[in-house]
Amino acid sequence: MSISMKLFLFIPVILLLGFTSCKSNTYEVEDALYQCMVDKFAEKNVDLEVELKKFETHLLEEGFLANESGEAYSLLYSKMTGFPPVQITIDYDRFNSLYVVEPYELISENCMESIDSSVIKKSKVFQLEQELIKYSMNQKTTKFKSVFEVYESVIGVEEYKHPYYKSKVLLTTLYLANIEAGLPKTIPVDFKSNNSDDCNNCEKITLKLDSNGVLSHENKLINVIKVKPILREFILLNAPNYSIDLQIDKETLMRDAFEIIKLTKELISDLENEKALDIYNKPFIELDDFEKEEVKNTYPYTIQLKYN
Repeated sequence: MSISMKLFLFIPVILLLGFTSCKSNTYEVEDALYQCMVDKFAEKNVDLEVELKKFETHLLEEGFLANESGEAYSLLYSKMTGFPPVQITIDYDRFNSLYVVEPYELISENCMESIDSSVIKKSKVFQLEQELIKYSMNQKTTKFKSVFEVYESVIGVEEYKHPYYKSKVLLTTLYLANIEAGLPKTIPVDFKSNNSDDCNNCEKITLKLDSNGVLSHENKLINVIKVKPILREFILLNAPNYSIDLQIDKETLMRDAFEIIKLTKELISDLENEKALDIYNKPFIELDDFEKEEVKNTYPYTIQLKYN
């Protein structure tokens, strides 16, 4: 599976969130998002700040990260998500505590409860959200060639000095890296994806992912870049009564499976935003709780991991 497709694991999360520009604290939202990440790891008895510092030190010692500046972090992110991507090998046993929280679990909408939507609309992440949506929907006409170029157009080197942006780069590097040593690379038998129960009355689509990272649909091999278009057509035709099955082998790599899960969540986020704009004439991020629930009921996140 092409590593170049593993572009920034937190896109579905970012599309839900914003950035504030109040006078007292220009990074109020980033502070809130970062605290959410810290809290998520704390729930697993992991000190995120301590573990990220260890990982940063490792990247500095190995020469993957030039220094601790915003420029160096921006450069590292561009290399990890660029073409061709930098090949970095990480010892899982040394940094396994940073794998205890999956990317899609890092941040919830509750992180932003105290931030006024009028402030969010002026934010950089709101701008980033809009650019990412344009990129996702119009890749043939957009001026940007990669996700990093979208980020670079909005997020400058100064932002990378903030711990939220630094943590994103470090965790992105970690998840996109090649992994060695004693690692649970394959999906545990008792693993369950973050989804609802089987929908007996739903229309189902099945994707198959083998131990070599080869993806297929209806007995035809497909490239990862086809996942979103195929699922988009299926979901729009059957919403809200649909379910997505991802069939895997016992030797399927966890990172390959989570890439499909990530792409699915990105697609659902895109559809939710489109629905919000269509019904309420405002982005999903600006909806109240009732409105968000209405939109979510149209496009439920129902992906099932199943063994062949």
